[in-house]
Amino acid sequence: MDAHRWIGVRSPEFRAVSERIKVATRLSSKLSSYRWDEPEPIREVFEELIGKPVDDSFHLTPPSPPTTG
Repeated sequence: MDAHRWIGVRSPEFRAVSERIKVATRLSSKLSSYRWDEPEPIREVFEELIGKPVDDSFHLTPPSPPTTG
C-alpha cells in the first residue's frame, strides 16, 4: 500500500484495520499475562497474533509486571 494513502474512517478498509488492531491488542495483553517459563501458551498466542506457526525453537520473554516499592 502507498504510504501516503489515507483510509477514510467510514470505509471497509478502516473497519478491517480497526478490528485487527483490537485483536492484536487483546493478544498482546494475553501474552503479557504469561510467565517466561510458560513457552507453550506463549507460542500459541503468538501464532494467533502473526497468523502462522512458529517452531519449538521460538522464544519470547514477556514483559515483567512492574514492581511497587
